[in-house]
Amino acid sequence: MSFTLWVKYNNEQSVSLEIQKGTVDKLKDAIKRRLNLGKVNNGRIILRKHEATVDLEPDEIVDQNFANTAKTPLQIFTTVVKTTFLVQKYDNEGKPLPGKFASYTMCNDNDYRLFLKSFEATGLAHISDDKEVQTVITSLENIVPGERYEIVASYITSIRNNVTWSQSEDKAMEDEVLLAVKNFLDKMFKLTVEIFPERIMYKNKIAIMEFDGILICGDQVFILEAKYKMTDKHIKSLIDRLYEFETNLKITDSLEFKRLMGKQYVGVACGTLFTDELRSESMNKGLVVVYPCGNRYKVEAPQELMNKVKVCTLL
Repeated sequence: MSFTLWVKYNNEQSVSLEIQKGTVDKLKDAIKRRLNLGKVNNGRIILRKHEATVDLEPDEIVDQNFANTAKTPLQIFTTVVKTTFLVQKYDNEGKPLPGKFASYTMCNDNDYRLFLKSFEATGLAHISDDKEVQTVITSLENIVPGERYEIVASYITSIRNNVTWSQSEDKAMEDEVLLAVKNFLDKMFKLTVEIFPERIMYKNKIAIMEFDGILICGDQVFILEAKYKMTDKHIKSLIDRLYEFETNLKITDSLEFKRLMGKQYVGVACGTLFTDELRSESMNKGLVVVYPCGNRYKVEAPQELMNKVKVCTLL
């Protein structure tokens, strides 16, 4: 014979159940159906009589003696299960930072949704997921504690695409500037100008210097630094790098770079935005300068380099 039992979940209003005699564990099944708690494991559901402090045991019999009213409902609580997992960290270009993860702890899907919203993400993907079709996890219940995940968000993909495009543009500019300087040196020195094949100097397989281009003309080595907007800071850095270059040649294990030892090192500052004043200051410091002029690049060299005669050639 069925009877009515009133229950109350947390601070919600009381609701009634029509149940048959059975165990507390069976009652939990009925409560989950009535309160839409289907995803909650029975072991996480705690039942207590009204104002009682003792939990009902799972095998305790529930019968008509439990009958109550809306003002004296059976109390329902659920234990909080925290899920802790790791999420990949990214740099400003949307690239994963190798070995860098942030730890997050969440209790429910609401926490998880707020987390995804803060990153404008659609979900997380397991880092070891090497399937062609990526599985995007949109619910906390599918997150495995302690595992590592990456963020699935359109803006990260967008940043990566933009960075790749920007890097391609930079590489095109570097190659064009390198050719302009090579042509300039060809005409001025009437010597063979070699484009040095390496752009990264290593020691014990670790990169110690990187360059936008290197040219060799006789006993002179021209080291290029290309920036979209050339600044005082970039000029100072280039001058410092010329001294570092000579020092690093002594410690590099690259035989290709070793052949540049004992030469004269000249800095070449290349900028799309390069003010007249800064170009003049740069040449006074012994640097070659390169900047756009019309649809080509113009190269100017300091008087000292050109035997006290300032040369200005439009290539």
